Amino acid sequence: MCLYLTTTCGDPNSPAALNAEMQTFILLRQHPFCPNSPTRTAPQAASPAQIALLIWQTQIPLPHPAPYIAPGYAVTGKRAYLEIHDNPSLPPQHFNQLGYDITVDAASTYDIIWGDGTQSTGITSAGGPYPNGNVSHVYDNTGNYTVRIVQTWHGRYTVNGLTGTIDSPLTTEGTIQGFPVHQIEAVTNR
Repeated sequence: MCLYLTTTCGDPNSPAALNAEMQTFILLRQHPFCPNSPTRTAPQAASPAQIALLIWQTQIPLPHPAPYIAPGYAVTGKRAYLEIHDNPSLPPQHFNQLGYDITVDAASTYDIIWGDGTQSTGITSAGGPYPNGNVSHVYDNTGNYTVRIVQTWHGRYTVNGLTGTIDSPLTTEGTIQGFPVHQIEAVTNR
């Protein structure tokens, strides 16, 4: 068996290109080039940053936020306390790819779209329940709202002792569909 290698047009830094490059290195360890292969020179080695990026994009299991607002509804004019049930950071994950010892970890921020035309961005807390939760919102009008949480993950890597930042953030999302907001009206009975 031999390796027949060709090239195609495209972005050399795309996940597909980096994956193809890694597969080529693996195959070159096991098989020689075919005599009729148009490319007879080995490709340049992927940089540690490129390998870390590929691992980041394909092998890191990112959690999705699971938002909740107790008791399952809000009242106009009163604070609704958001709880995001997930972890805003990931412990280090270790890989060994193409002779590199790679560690990838991540931290995140939240953007909260409250559904009433307002949003909170760059939140670093997962919130908490009433009365001490630190992520809250006051709705002015009654209705049913879709509350959407966009969690943006920022990765860091260490490859053979060298550290760096992965310049390609990833996102996960969670929603509360049809979150009801009621209005309470005081009535006196004389």
